[in-house]
Parts: sequence; structure tokens; C-alpha cells
Amino acid sequence: MTFQNLKEINNMLNPGYKTHNISVSIQHWQLRDMLKIHENNLIFAQGDKICGYDPDTKESSIFTENLGFYPTSLCCDHGYLAVGGQKSQLCIVELQSKKTFSTNLQGSINNAVQIYNHNGELRLMVCNNDHTIKVINLSNNENICNISHPFPVNNCQISNDGKLLASVGDTNDVYLYAIEDNNYRLIHNFKLINDGGFKVTWNTTSNLFSVATQDGYICVYDVRNLEKIHVIPTKQTPGLKGACRTVMFNRKRSLDILFYTEHMSSFGIIDTRTFSKRQTVLLSQADRDTQISGAVFSECNERIFVAVDDKILEYTINTPSRRVSSDYSIN
Repeated sequence: MTFQNLKEINNMLNPGYKTHNISVSIQHWQLRDMLKIHENNLIFAQGDKICGYDPDTKESSIFTENLGFYPTSLCCDHGYLAVGGQKSQLCIVELQSKKTFSTNLQGSINNAVQIYNHNGELRLMVCNNDHTIKVINLSNNENICNISHPFPVNNCQISNDGKLLASVGDTNDVYLYAIEDNNYRLIHNFKLINDGGFKVTWNTTSNLFSVATQDGYICVYDVRNLEKIHVIPTKQTPGLKGACRTVMFNRKRSLDILFYTEHMSSFGIIDTRTFSKRQTVLLSQADRDTQISGAVFSECNERIFVAVDDKILEYTINTPSRRVSSDYSIN
């Protein structure tokens, strides 16, 4: 494991950005992963409804409304939309038929939801403050099992090859599970730094995953050797503003980047070829804080959308710069 002192560069994003006058709601001060994408539509909450917005055509839509609760988590994948609430509420929408299923999972706050394909069976993972991940079969909305933890579960992610599950919560533990049919077998307990984790992301080859932490670090793990290999502080660490709220490996392997947001006013892009360089973007002046409510890559993985205050900012990745070895330092 190494604590990285990253060289700041300024050529990973193209200069400038587009502004879309769309607001994205959050309902919990720590849960700031509320922007998703599906078929080129940005998906987000506004009050008690889930909306869509096409950044190319500027067309808006509503996926579901009158939820009866204010969303704390959402996911849109494999033809389904899943929305979680503060008091264990859950709404599942089959997007093609518009069929909606609503229930209460009888737990606490639903911190995160993820949909994945398990050998042809679509499953929903619901991370809850009641110390469980609830696994639901989306074909019949029945509970398959609950994965118990000794801590409130903030987030989990299935590896891209479908073989592993990593989960994080309110302690500095990271649990790694092997997925075997209906069994999720704990195989390792990694450690973060001092505080809990809020987002997990896997790289495309499923050998590395990264965790965003409350105390402002991006921790990277290698599952082949079961070790922590990098610890990267956010720009505003220490302090609440530097808490890391979301982290995402880009799915376009030729780009080799890891994106993250901080609690307020800043996001960064890390070069994953060496984990020694990054570009930091400050969203506001020093005398003003900018709220960040979520971020997502475009489906082509060459654009980044960041939800701030009452708008969504669109940045484009400088793809030619990722194909050459030179970079431009701002130090």
C-alpha cells in the first residue's frame, strides 16, 4: 500500500463545460450519488418523482411520480428503475411495460440500490441501515436472502464478471464476498483508513475495486493479492468538504481513469495507469460552497455529468490526451 502524492495536471478534460438548467434533489447529507444514466437519459430525483433529461435533445421526461416518499437512492439498469427511501420504502419500475411495484422492506434507510444479472436472473441489491443487504429477484419481487453485516451498509457493488461483491458501511471495514448461486460467502475483510465508506466501484477487468470514504480518501484494492494498493486523499482532505461521496472507474479501457466527487465544490480524475497523476476541478470560489448531488459518465464514457446546486454540468474527456504519454503540469 502506498499513500499517493499526486501530480496535478490539466489536460484530462477539454477546456470549458456545458450547463443544463436541471436540479437534482438529495434527501440525506451524506448520500450524494443521485445522478444516473439510461439510454442517453440522465436519471435523477426531483421531490417525490424520478425524472429523465436528454442532454443532447434537451428533452425532459418523467419516469415515475407520486412515489409517496423522497428518494435517498436510485439505480437504472437492465430495463429496470429502482428507488429507495428514508423509511425502507422501495419502488421498482419495469421500464418497457411501466409496471410498478412498491413495498416497504421493514428496515431503515435504503442507502443504495444496485441491479445486476446473476446467470440470467436479474437481482436487486438493497443496502440498508439495518445492517443488511437485501437481495431481491426482479422477476417476482421476492426476497432471495439477506446478507448480514455488523454495521449499517452504505453501498455495495458486484464485480463486472459477476463473481465478487464488495460492501462498505459506517465502519472502516470493506467486506468481499464470493458469489455462489444463492450464497454470498465472505472471503476477506479489508480496511479503509479511519472512517466509513460510501461508494464502491470495480474496474472493467474485475481485478481492482475502489472505495470512496467519509474521511476523504479513495482507497484502491487488488483482489488478486487481497491487498490495499493505493490511498489517495481528496483535494480538500482533511475536513468535511473533502469527504469522498462517489467514485467511478471509467468503462472505456483505453481511457484508464477513475473519477470521484467530494462533499462540496470539487471533483477529480485520476490516471489509473500509474495512480500518480490527477486533474482537480474546483466548482466555486473559495468564499462560496457548491453542493454536489451526483455524477455519472455518459454511456459512451467520453463525457462526465456533475449535478451541482440547481444545474448539471457537462464535461468532455480529452480522449486524444489519454493516447499519448505527455501531460501538462499545473504545479
